[in-house]
Amino acid sequence: MGRLIPAFLTVASLVFPMLDPAIVYADDTSTGVMLPELRSKPAGSVTVKAASLVLRGDNIEMTLTVAVQQNQPGSVTIKMPRFGWLGDAEPYPDRQFPELQLLDGSAPAKMESTFAAFVGSIDVTEAIRAAGVDPCVIADTPPFVSPKTDDAKALENLERLGAVEKSAEGYLAKWTAQRKVRVVLNPTSDTLTLRYKARPGYALRPYGQISSPAYLAQYCLSAHDLLTVFGHQVVTGWFVASDYAVPASVDDRALPSLSVDVDVPTKKEAQQSLIAFCGVDGRSVITKGATIKALARTDTKGIVRIISIGTSGTSERKAQ
Repeated sequence: MGRLIPAFLTVASLVFPMLDPAIVYADDTSTGVMLPELRSKPAGSVTVKAASLVLRGDNIEMTLTVAVQQNQPGSVTIKMPRFGWLGDAEPYPDRQFPELQLLDGSAPAKMESTFAAFVGSIDVTEAIRAAGVDPCVIADTPPFVSPKTDDAKALENLERLGAVEKSAEGYLAKWTAQRKVRVVLNPTSDTLTLRYKARPGYALRPYGQISSPAYLAQYCLSAHDLLTVFGHQVVTGWFVASDYAVPASVDDRALPSLSVDVDVPTKKEAQQSLIAFCGVDGRSVITKGATIKALARTDTKGIVRIISIGTSGTSERKAQ
């Protein structure tokens, strides 16, 4: 059974992003993009003792309290998923997280960023580097290639490899890219903070889908919780659901708890929204039109899952 958290018990410090239903109608579903989990090297050299998540608008700030082995420096890496040009309608084309900032304590972390590029299974990283091309141009729409070198043979080589193709206005990128970030931590390092843009999954769903036990269980919610918050009339309605999955650990290790701090807008439509996540006791922490500041539980891989559910403003939209 979920429970409502009274507004007077919380601190208004954040703004939770809401999706305009009119925008969602244009593209009813997105799986979103999760920043990949952190991996330590050597394995086990960096462990997380506690974590704190802050959501401010579209921005995520995750602070990990870490312990680094004393005998040698440790490092953590983030290996981004491989991606190519995803089309005009893709809401999150920047899957290399170009805005990602990392802090070691209060200072910028020593960060190494590299990329690899592929055409199918063929590694074309060196060919793209030789042509002086930005490997992440595939995040642009359209993905025009603008070489930084006058070496015509380098560009011809990209075309031969199938990494680019000619168009009426020049060349278009056809490769896929993968970014890897590595951060070196010293034994004296105590916190690692990650700041980046949220890329939640979202969908416009009828009540019959949004109330699925398997779906709601990720957030320790039940259909009874939805009816308690929205009323029984919503069984014929539609909902905008935004799903946040945020890594809060290293090496896929679950955390017993982490601090989560969330606020919702005060505008009228926000009063129709529910925000929830699993609390440390296995019950859902829920708010409607108020703020949340509470301890949350991660899943078995150290990921905290948060959901925002809002009424769509229409009960007449038919499933396509």
